[in-house]
Amino acid sequence: MKDHCLPSSDFVAPVVVPGNQRTTNVYRLKYDPAAEAVHEAMPATSSEALTLALAAACSDPIGATEPYGEDDGVIRMLVTDAAFAVLLVGDTLKAVTVLQISYYD
Repeated sequence: MKDHCLPSSDFVAPVVVPGNQRTTNVYRLKYDPAAEAVHEAMPATSSEALTLALAAACSDPIGATEPYGEDDGVIRMLVTDAAFAVLLVGDTLKAVTVLQISYYD
Protein backbone atom coordinates (compact mmCIF):
# COMPACT_ATOMS: atom_id res chain seq x y z
CA MET A 1 0.00 0.00 0.00
CA LYS A 2 1.19 3.44 -0.86
CA ASP A 3 1.45 6.17 1.80
CA HIS A 4 0.08 9.60 1.02
CA CYS A 5 -0.18 12.76 3.02
CA LEU A 6 -2.42 15.53 1.80
CA PRO A 7 -1.71 17.96 0.25
CA SER A 8 2.05 17.22 0.36
CA SER A 9 4.33 14.81 2.16
CA ASP A 10 5.35 17.63 4.54
CA PHE A 11 1.78 18.60 5.46
CA VAL A 12 0.90 18.37 9.13
CA ALA A 13 -2.04 20.46 10.26
CA PRO A 14 -1.58 22.00 13.68
CA VAL A 15 -4.34 21.46 16.18
CA VAL A 16 -4.68 24.02 18.95
CA VAL A 17 -5.62 22.60 22.32
CA PRO A 18 -6.67 24.47 25.49
CA GLY A 19 -3.85 26.40 27.09
CA ASN A 20 -2.44 27.51 23.71
CA GLN A 21 -0.43 24.31 23.40
CA ARG A 22 0.07 23.19 19.82
CA THR A 23 0.13 19.56 18.87
CA THR A 24 -0.32 17.55 15.70
CA ASN A 25 -2.99 14.92 15.40
CA VAL A 26 -3.04 14.14 11.70
CA TYR A 27 -3.46 10.61 10.44
CA ARG A 28 -1.38 9.31 7.52
CA LEU A 29 -3.34 8.48 4.38
CA LYS A 30 -2.71 5.08 2.83
CA TYR A 31 -4.28 3.45 -0.22
CA ASP A 32 -5.03 -0.07 -1.30
CA PRO A 33 -3.46 -0.24 -4.82
CA ALA A 34 -6.82 -0.91 -6.49
CA ALA A 35 -8.46 2.02 -4.67
CA GLU A 36 -5.59 4.29 -5.66
CA ALA A 37 -6.02 3.31 -9.31
CA VAL A 38 -9.72 4.17 -9.15
CA HIS A 39 -8.98 7.55 -7.53
CA GLU A 40 -6.41 8.37 -10.22
CA ALA A 41 -8.90 7.43 -12.97
CA MET A 42 -11.70 9.65 -11.62
CA PRO A 43 -12.74 12.85 -13.42
CA ALA A 44 -10.91 15.91 -12.07
CA THR A 45 -13.82 17.53 -10.21
CA SER A 46 -14.87 14.29 -8.52
CA SER A 47 -11.27 13.47 -7.65
CA GLU A 48 -10.70 16.91 -6.14
CA ALA A 49 -13.80 16.65 -3.95
CA LEU A 50 -12.73 13.21 -2.75
CA THR A 51 -9.18 14.44 -2.08
CA LEU A 52 -10.49 17.31 0.05
CA ALA A 53 -12.79 14.95 1.95
CA LEU A 54 -9.88 12.56 2.56
CA ALA A 55 -7.79 15.46 3.86
CA ALA A 56 -10.58 16.24 6.32
CA ALA A 57 -10.68 12.57 7.33
CA CYS A 58 -6.95 12.67 8.06
CA SER A 59 -7.57 15.52 10.51
CA ASP A 60 -10.71 14.06 12.09
CA PRO A 61 -11.37 10.46 11.00
CA ILE A 62 -14.54 10.02 13.05
CA GLY A 63 -16.04 13.48 12.56
CA ALA A 64 -15.45 13.62 8.80
CA THR A 65 -16.82 10.13 8.08
CA GLU A 66 -19.88 7.98 8.76
CA PRO A 67 -20.09 4.50 10.26
CA TYR A 68 -19.97 1.64 7.78
CA GLY A 69 -22.33 -0.95 9.19
CA GLU A 70 -21.88 -1.25 12.95
CA ASP A 71 -20.24 1.84 14.45
CA ASP A 72 -16.98 0.31 15.65
CA GLY A 73 -14.87 3.41 14.91
CA VAL A 74 -12.63 1.33 12.65
CA ILE A 75 -14.42 0.78 9.34
CA ARG A 76 -15.85 4.09 8.13
CA MET A 77 -17.33 5.48 4.92
CA LEU A 78 -16.73 8.79 3.24
CA VAL A 79 -19.41 10.10 0.88
CA THR A 80 -19.10 13.02 -1.53
CA ASP A 81 -21.50 14.16 -4.27
CA ALA A 82 -19.85 11.81 -6.78
CA ALA A 83 -17.88 9.24 -4.78
CA PHE A 84 -18.03 6.74 -1.96
CA ALA A 85 -14.96 5.42 -0.12
CA VAL A 86 -14.57 2.71 2.49
CA LEU A 87 -11.86 3.57 5.03
CA LEU A 88 -9.99 1.68 7.73
CA VAL A 89 -9.09 3.95 10.66
CA GLY A 90 -6.07 2.79 12.63
CA ASP A 91 -5.66 4.69 15.89
CA THR A 92 -2.49 2.89 16.97
CA LEU A 93 -0.45 3.88 13.90
CA LYS A 94 -2.53 7.01 13.20
CA ALA A 95 -3.39 5.93 9.65
CA VAL A 96 -6.47 6.14 7.44
CA THR A 97 -6.40 3.46 4.76
CA VAL A 98 -8.61 3.75 1.69
CA LEU A 99 -9.87 0.22 1.03
CA GLN A 100 -12.34 0.85 -1.81
CA ILE A 101 -13.58 3.75 -3.94
CA SER A 102 -16.68 3.86 -6.11
CA TYR A 103 -17.70 6.88 -8.12
CA TYR A 104 -20.52 7.94 -10.38
CA ASP A 105 -20.32 10.84 -12.78
